Amino acid sequence: MGTKPPPLAPLRPPQELLLGLGSAGHEVRPDESYGFDCRQRQDAQHLCLQLTLAGCGFYTARRSRRRLLPAGAAFLDWIPGPFCYGYAPESTEPYEFFYVTITGPWARRWLRFVQRHYGPVLNLGSENAVAPLLDNLVRDHLRGQLPRDPFLLSSRLYAFLMTVTEVLSRARLETAPRVEEALDLIHQQAHDPAFHIGRLARQLGWSREHLTRRFQAATGTSPGGYLARYRLDLAARHLRQDAGKLEHVARISGFRGANYLCRAFRQRFGITPARFRATPGMVVT
Repeated sequence: MGTKPPPLAPLRPPQELLLGLGSAGHEVRPDESYGFDCRQRQDAQHLCLQLTLAGCGFYTARRSRRRLLPAGAAFLDWIPGPFCYGYAPESTEPYEFFYVTITGPWARRWLRFVQRHYGPVLNLGSENAVAPLLDNLVRDHLRGQLPRDPFLLSSRLYAFLMTVTEVLSRARLETAPRVEEALDLIHQQAHDPAFHIGRLARQLGWSREHLTRRFQAATGTSPGGYLARYRLDLAARHLRQDAGKLEHVARISGFRGANYLCRAFRQRFGITPARFRATPGMVVT
């Protein structure tokens, strides 16, 4: 009789992908005695998001003007850090807010992404999907009802951060309806190798430069970069669903030939289309 194999150890994702909750709360501050210079904070490093519910707060980064935080606005930054925040003297009522602090390397990476595209002061709107999630998070934290399992807790915090990202993205697009039209045109025509950004600009009645400025402001990326990435996503989907030759997959994904597809695919994902196709379950992002 053969030796019984040892039990498999549970799979553990890299530690840097886990998120931790430092604290979460709901506060009402009546006057200017509430304020922090975060250069002096001795806390363990963490991401802080603070969302105004009523009244007005302020946020000031080093070498930047003071920004007001009315209802629906939030500041997002890393503590300790070179910024200050607190009760705004202009407030005509107490400063009421939710806050949450999140730890972990991935939280720092997410912060950099959001600040690069939206800055440290976020306009989430008075009726936003973030406030009720924060409300529930605060309640569960204070009641001791958050998951003890670090993976389940990370999952909930990931969902919260992704909701913040979606709200910001939607708010930006709602202020730029013509950019939504540009996105629709890209999705409809990206499969055509003859489609390019110059044609998209003409279809919108804009110059290429104006399209690039508006698209970049609304989405955080250039129209050319978005088109290239969308075509690669199409190619990855076709490689999974279509058994045809690479030349065929390239053409129906908007590339002029298999050589163009292979070069772009490898540059973006670090793997050839053939290797991706031959490896079931592989995901590229």
